[in-house]
Amino acid sequence: MTMDLTMLENIFNSVYENAASLDAALLRLRESGATQAQSVMILIKKLKLSLPEADALVVNSCAWSDSKEITNRFRKDFGDYLESQ
Repeated sequence: MTMDLTMLENIFNSVYENAASLDAALLRLRESGATQAQSVMILIKKLKLSLPEADALVVNSCAWSDSKEITNRFRKDFGDYLESQ
């Protein structure tokens, strides 16, 4: 089930206090059903980060560590495909 972004923002707000609580907030988002993309969108909106900054924080977070390798492989393969066209 995909959650509404407003609901996910409320979850983020309930956990995030400062940079030290970012991993806990990302974990709570993931446990609540947020995707990586939704998590990135929330960081951009709530913390005023750029897309690359927010993406790097999510991909390299403890909350998403189990999917880091597959995410990076997908991005590399996709980039290789685009370059070959």
